[in-house]
Amino acid sequence: MDSLDAVLRSTPTPTRAPEERESTPPPPARVTREVEVALSADAAARVTLTVRNATSRLVRATMRSPLGVVFEDVDGDIVVVEFYDESELGPRGRGIEIGDVLRATSAMTPTMEYPKLNVIGGGVGRPGWRRVMYTCACAEDGNLDDVTFDQAMKAIGSNAKAGDYDVELVFERFGG
Repeated sequence: MDSLDAVLRSTPTPTRAPEERESTPPPPARVTREVEVALSADAAARVTLTVRNATSRLVRATMRSPLGVVFEDVDGDIVVVEFYDESELGPRGRGIEIGDVLRATSAMTPTMEYPKLNVIGGGVGRPGWRRVMYTCACAEDGNLDDVTFDQAMKAIGSNAKAGDYDVELVFERFGG
């Protein structure tokens, strides 16, 4: 037997009591908030978002286009930085504040509508629109399905182009 091998086998491994062991802190708990948004008379979308901390809250606003809000991409967040309209009918009157982060917006997506009998008979459909909710990019949540700043701005504009719909917006407000 090799002398080094004998030393390794005979040397006891020091053990620590459970309270002395180095503990790894648990991963931070993910806090989620949920909001339901009516998209039409017979359809609604439930949006579940991971927020930064337990003091964050979601603020929902329904507005006509143009919104009167200036958004800016700040470190991966879409942040409200300025208002064009300071009236009661403007963003402040809808509960939006400077510093709120846009987390979801309604959008219109093109679809093809086919009458029931025409699908069977091979008929031709016609273009239509479907109202959806998109979640917006957030620096913290890392959700790959989120839309970017440019896509969010196009989604907001699509509400007016596809039939003058109100824009449904969901913001995250930090610290209560």
